[in-house]
Formats: sequence, C-alpha cells, structure tokens
Amino acid sequence: MLYRKLLAALIAAILLMTTMSCVSDETYGDSYDDEEYSDEIYEEEEYLDTFDEEETDEEETDEPDTGDTTQDISACNILLTDLFESSDGDDSDDEGEEDDTEYILITYQVHGDALENPQLETVSDDLLDEQQDRAGHQEMWELFARTIPADRRTLISEFIVFTDGPDNVLAAVDQLSTEPEAWSLEVDIADADNIAMLIGTLIHEHAHILTLNNSQFLPEAASCPFYQSDDNCAEEDSYLNLFYERFWTDIYAEWDLAYDDEDALAEFYETYSDQFVTEYASTDPDEDIAETWLYFVYGPRPAGATIAEEKILFFYEFPELVQLRDEIRSNLCNYVAAP
Repeated sequence: MLYRKLLAALIAAILLMTTMSCVSDETYGDSYDDEEYSDEIYEEEEYLDTFDEEETDEEETDEPDTGDTTQDISACNILLTDLFESSDGDDSDDEGEEDDTEYILITYQVHGDALENPQLETVSDDLLDEQQDRAGHQEMWELFARTIPADRRTLISEFIVFTDGPDNVLAAVDQLSTEPEAWSLEVDIADADNIAMLIGTLIHEHAHILTLNNSQFLPEAASCPFYQSDDNCAEEDSYLNLFYERFWTDIYAEWDLAYDDEDALAEFYETYSDQFVTEYASTDPDEDIAETWLYFVYGPRPAGATIAEEKILFFYEFPELVQLRDEIRSNLCNYVAAP
C-alpha cells in the first residue's frame, strides 16, 4: 500500500495549480474485549461540509488570534480539505450477508516510532496474505506516526492489525486493563486503502486518547460529580467535562432517554442537528468531542454562527490544542508532499 503515491494521485490536480505551503496552520461493533473506550468506529460517511467562506473569513471576526496564522485558504488548507471531503462514503446496508466477525491478525509492541515483537494470531488461510503484509502494517503505522507528534502518542503501547472485511469497522482504540496508562491503536487492513477515510479516522481516534486518558479521567470512580463516561469520572477541568458542561447539560437528559433506541437517537439528532458537526457526533459526548476535534484540525476557523461551530471554537481556547492542531496539519502536509 503505497500511501504517498495514492495521496499524490488524490491531490494531483491541486498540486498542479498551486504551490505547496505547509502552514502551521462507526456501525457499532463488538469490541475485542470488554475494555472501556473500545470500538471508536466509523461508518463510511462524508465528514465535512465546507464552511461558508464569508463565515470563515478571520478578518471579519472579533476573535483574538490564537495561533492559526492562515489568512486565506492556502494550498495546504485546500489539500487538507480535499482529503477530508474525498472519502467515498457508502451508507448502503449489507443486509447481513457478509461475515463481519473481527479477526485480530497481528499485535505489535510500540516503542517510540518503531513496531517491535510482532505476535501473530492463528488465522484461516484466506487471511494469511493480510497477516503477512508487514510492509502494509508498517505503512499504516507510519501514516499515524508521521501525522501525530511523537510526544502526543506516548500512551500508545500496542498497534493491532485486524480485519472484519471491507466497509465495516475501520479503526478503534482501547485502554488496556493491565496498564491503564497505556492504549492500543487498531486498524482494519481491509479498509486501509481508503486513505482519506483512514487519515480522518486516525485523527478522530487520537482525540479519544487525548480526552479520555488518565490525566483527564479518574478510572472506576465510586461517585462522580462531573461528566461520567462508563465507570470513569472526568476531572473538573478536563477537556471533556468543560465541553460537556458548556454544550450538553441542557440536552443530556433527552439524549439519555434516546440513547438505547436507534430511531429515538436519530430523532434526537434531527431536533438538535445544528449542534453537531455530524450525526455520529450526537452518539454521546465522547464521540461529539472527537468528531468536533476532527473539524477543528481540518477546517478553517468558523464564525460561531451555530452551536456546532461554537464547539469548534472551544478548542481555540486552549493554546496547547491550537499548537497540536498546527503540528498535525504541518506533519500531514509534509508527509503528503514528501517524494
């Protein structure tokens, strides 16, 4: 899987017209085990509706500059937006005809940038090629490692390659029960040829680690006065608790009643669609902040005309997150532009 060549083909028309400028600028599945935060999964979907240029013109807003120095859409911004919008979404039902059982193929230990100590699982003959595709595994990991700064992925101790066949689960993260400070990143090799979707999913998955790790949540808290995710209680000043307090307290009770009913949850989204960047974001606050993070990373700064846009602006209040956004964008541009 030659990702750079595929990415280059995807944006060739843009690169012919512009000069590259790298500015600083899920169906739900069964988890591999019962660990928290597993199955952060995407359905094939269109992620980004382009913001109205009039709403994103920073010169027309009174917001102070917080690090995004782009005045107009640069070549790099266009490139990132094109990648973000180029996934070939397919929302058609499979009608249960295909086997969507998840098979772990191989587990690597992560040490810095390196994948080490591969542990192979016993698989059927038809999965041997995917299991033995070490170059493909390396390129999937390299795409993540080259995009997310090294100091922001130190919690990832395992990289798992699995498959449930094409067009099902693309990626997931798990907090490891044996090492609560450690996480695994899991990617389906059968879906990894959709580069735009893979990039977006990896950034989304990293947002879960960013917002749910043990510096943000107290694991298995007996009582919780703040936002609670599963059995874990958010710290008062955590990103997710602050996000929840600002954007979810008025609608949480209604969401809670709808959560276990697919039709009711869809109706909940329709009622509050202007508050979410995607329908998937209305799944719960955990997914909302991760989906919104993806828009923050990829998109220009919005005007704040809707609650969904106010959620994007939320991240600009944290200089460390603005810096991380800039680093991810720059890393991704440099990776794509590399020969």
